[in-house]
Amino acid sequence: MKVRIKKLIQRLKTDKKLAGLFFLYVATVVVVSYLFIQWPEYANKTTYILFLISLMLVTLFTWSMAALAIFRSLLVVGAGLSLVLFIAQSYCALPLNEQVADDSLQSLIGISVLFIGVMFFNRLYRELFGNPESKREFDKLGALKVFREANKGKDSVLILVLYASFMGLILGQLFQVLFPIFINLCVYQP
Repeated sequence: MKVRIKKLIQRLKTDKKLAGLFFLYVATVVVVSYLFIQWPEYANKTTYILFLISLMLVTLFTWSMAALAIFRSLLVVGAGLSLVLFIAQSYCALPLNEQVADDSLQSLIGISVLFIGVMFFNRLYRELFGNPESKREFDKLGALKVFREANKGKDSVLILVLYASFMGLILGQLFQVLFPIFINLCVYQP
């Protein structure tokens, strides 16, 4: 035990950043302990507030990671989706007597949406589970491995459930926006 304390003291002498963090840690422990002794009713309220703030920060971090995965996946398919919508809306803007290829446009939209969906889920899979050929470390690992490493090799069920529910929420919102656009194209109107 004495050897560990001596090593810690030696390290604190050489590493100023660690010394500052250690001092901040000790000061926080002392202040919080004093507050709990002197004003327990205020300390309990403060503890609940700090717990809620930390829970909100974890939720915000998880939501932003889910949004990052979804939007990075959407960037890959955005050009194709925009092109299909542009072609379909341009066709629908033609006069009725020139709209002679409704069936062709419907099949083009169907095949394109299928292809874009496969590309989207392929990219989303790489965002979640990693891509070994990527240059960036985060992209090599994937979001789920990053969460696991942050939790010392264990899967945090709370983080994974939040992450999956936020991804579902974002995909649901995306579907709610895109569905009326496609369904109101002229080829799907009676």
